[in-house]
Amino acid sequence: MVLPQSRERLVLQRRSGFVMPLAMTLSAVLLLGSASIHTLSLQGHWRHQASLQRLQALDQLQSAAQAFVAGARAAEACLLLQSSDQWHQPSSDCLHADPDRLRQGRVNDQIWQLVAWRADHDSGQLDLRLVDGRAARFQLQLDPAGPAVVAVSQPQLLGRVQARGAA
Repeated sequence: MVLPQSRERLVLQRRSGFVMPLAMTLSAVLLLGSASIHTLSLQGHWRHQASLQRLQALDQLQSAAQAFVAGARAAEACLLLQSSDQWHQPSSDCLHADPDRLRQGRVNDQIWQLVAWRADHDSGQLDLRLVDGRAARFQLQLDPAGPAVVAVSQPQLLGRVQARGAA
């Protein structure tokens, strides 16, 4: 026979064993939830950083294209009528042009290099790369009245391009 007092003790012992596992389970759920929220926050930060770096690369490449256009004036303007792979043998009306002025340059702290220029009557396709390998393609609209750039398209990123001669 169990005494009423012993019965109450037995019930109390069973109840006290219920609180600790419940507290542990609840704290584990809260810990996992906060870890998930932290992971989502980090992923959002990384996406934002990648987007910012992409926009900076686009801006630097756009500036490099504008530097190319600025260099393609005066004596070098005639080079716009030929593709860059033909610049080593300039035409008779382009003897005073210096192709090296259009092959590379510097904008702020970034060095840019010409990958290719493909001329096509009143337009051209310009491929540039920065020294870190990021590259872009631009469509340039040429003035039909003479060799001059009228408009430059938005850059189309090409990813990373190795320098010529690099393994």
